[in-house]
Amino acid sequence: MAPRRGDTRVIVVATLAVLTTGLVIAGLILFITGRAKTPVVNGPIPFGYARSLHASVKQGGPVAYAGTTGDTGFWLALEDRQLVALKIRRPGTADCNVRWAGSVDSFVDCHGDHLRSQQLARYRTEIPRTGDRKGMYLVDLRHTIPAPAAS
Repeated sequence: MAPRRGDTRVIVVATLAVLTTGLVIAGLILFITGRAKTPVVNGPIPFGYARSLHASVKQGGPVAYAGTTGDTGFWLALEDRQLVALKIRRPGTADCNVRWAGSVDSFVDCHGDHLRSQQLARYRTEIPRTGDRKGMYLVDLRHTIPAPAAS
């Protein structure tokens, strides 16, 4: 039995209503999220208490922290028993990120080359001894320190 003309009209109108509603919702989502702005970083950012971060990295190895953009992430690692915030990007590259490979106890870049922490650039850090941020591990994502060793 073929559908009647009235049934076809109802199906078309319902389909158009669903599509229009979906487009309006998608437009609202794009409008609202498009107005969001990345917060301005005016100084060092606290990432936790240095003592507990040190214990965590000592026990489990380097920990990755994602940043607000692709190049502000860092590895929190130990170097000479001190916490360091190592840049995710291999120095001298635009898009070669490093990862920690616990199986080989080394950082590995996008080409599979092994790197020591001394071969990675780092962010300036501090641990205040007084004030409301006493004992916090602060990372200044605005200032990069070159790698101590040549790549």
